[in-house]
Amino acid sequence: MSEISIALASILMIAVSQLLFKAAMSNSSRNQEGSKSMRMLVLHPMILLGLALNLAAALCWILALRKLQISFLYPLLSINYLLVPLGASVVFRERISRRRGVAIFVIC
Repeated sequence: MSEISIALASILMIAVSQLLFKAAMSNSSRNQEGSKSMRMLVLHPMILLGLALNLAAALCWILALRKLQISFLYPLLSINYLLVPLGASVVFRERISRRRGVAIFVIC
């Protein structure tokens, strides 16, 4: 697997982890009467999976850094500014306004 592929896998894992965190918090707020303790939130299966993906992403990122320059890799992280909102619009039916879409495009 090439270092660029490893870096892109890292970026994808980070995006998926953000969606998992949002899903866990959305699910948690619908199903709770009072506030949950931090321990219960951290032990939520989607939170644990998101944390595991973040760890795997960090390891992949480190592997990619072995051969590629950070000045090349780091700007690739801006792909997440596109992936997360698109994922949120599909999974959570979040609306991306024209203004927000333009802002995402400018950032990328």
